[in-house]
Amino acid sequence: MESWDLVGIAAGSLTMFGFYPQIIKMYRTKLVGDLSLPMLLQYTTGIFLWLLYGIYLKNSILIVSNAVSLASFLCGIALYLKYNNSRGVQGNM
Repeated sequence: MESWDLVGIAAGSLTMFGFYPQIIKMYRTKLVGDLSLPMLLQYTTGIFLWLLYGIYLKNSILIVSNAVSLASFLCGIALYLKYNNSRGVQGNM
């Protein structure tokens, strides 16, 4: 393993788990009003493209880190849609 692989692993680890605190906060508080859906979609698209690039390069660090990141952002989008819609429904009651 080269020293740059360690840098890639460190960078991938930070980005893989960087959104998890936000997911946990959304899940616990059920509040998503401060989040931007376009931002979530933009990041998700970028991560997906990085994943495709990693697959093209056959680079396991890019593939794993972006697959995990993609899963976390998809989870974040699902929570955003769930709690943003439920807040709107509650407001109409």
